[in-house]
Amino acid sequence: MATPTSKPDLDFMQGMIPHHQGAIDMAIVVLQYGKDADVKTLAEAVIKSKNAELAVRKDWLGTTVKTKLHEVTASK
Repeated sequence: MATPTSKPDLDFMQGMIPHHQGAIDMAIVVLQYGKDADVKTLAEAVIKSKNAELAVRKDWLGTTVKTKLHEVTASK
């Protein structure tokens, strides 16, 4: 887990990344070794949705970092 920053938005976005990655990793195991077709279908949906959510979070974090860097360098 990321170190808390006292910025709830940032902490949430950073903290959700390992959470979603864990769900993806578990779903991959189900696809490799699972037997139940319904569970495999759910695992595929989890991979798709969590990958999309990870992309949103990483994009938000990248934008936030760039904005903060700009604010710091502009204030010098």
